[in-house]
Amino acid sequence: MKPAAAIYLRVSKDDGSQTTDNQRPDVEQMAAGRGYVVAPEHVYIDEASGAKGADERPALAALLAAAARGRFRAVFVWRLDRLSRDDSFRGGAMLIGQLDSYNVAILSHQETWLDTSGFLRNALVQFAVSIAADERNKLIGRTHTGIRRARGQLAAKGKYWNERKGKWVTHIGVPPAAISAEARDRALALLSAGHTWRAIHAQLASEGMLRPYSGGKRDGRLPSHAALHRACTKGGSGTGPANPHGTGSAGAG
Repeated sequence: MKPAAAIYLRVSKDDGSQTTDNQRPDVEQMAAGRGYVVAPEHVYIDEASGAKGADERPALAALLAAAARGRFRAVFVWRLDRLSRDDSFRGGAMLIGQLDSYNVAILSHQETWLDTSGFLRNALVQFAVSIAADERNKLIGRTHTGIRRARGQLAAKGKYWNERKGKWVTHIGVPPAAISAEARDRALALLSAGHTWRAIHAQLASEGMLRPYSGGKRDGRLPSHAALHRACTKGGSGTGPANPHGTGSAGAG
């Protein structure tokens, strides 16, 4: 009688944009070629990130439970990162170690050298999990690079990321870049002297240091004291004793 095996397939998204159709035929062929038989109930499919544990991947949890009951002797995957992408060795090594404690081997279609039933099991498993973790870190790096690029492009259009709201918002008033560096320096000097933002705004307006809007419904109007406040503080240019909301009574001469 042929030994029983299981197949584990995974995609990262559950919105229908990804499918296991490209993984399954290769893995099924590999299992048959190694002399294993895979029952339909032992094909496990998850739609979740490989960085998540078994408690967040129901198919993986079911696979581990069946392995503990001795229902099969091997698990076939298309690639090791389908099983685990843990970035610390702990999750991946513990998962593979758990299967090994049930006398269940892991075989990968893409890493044909990986067979945890062999005498090099320990070295092969740690090396393979290391590669999977490295791939995940590269993916995270590419994602962060893309986010930084997108933020830079949006910032150039007068938008900024609002952490509290968790979304991009348009500046109310004028973007910080529309207020000159000279005006910002003058405002910060007045702030250090104890003036409120309202008083600072009035002083800069009297000195002709604030440029009015050009075009749109605010054409000809000066930027508000709130816009001036943002322009001076977004870049972390310093703070002073004044109330940032401009409700104090200090004034400028």
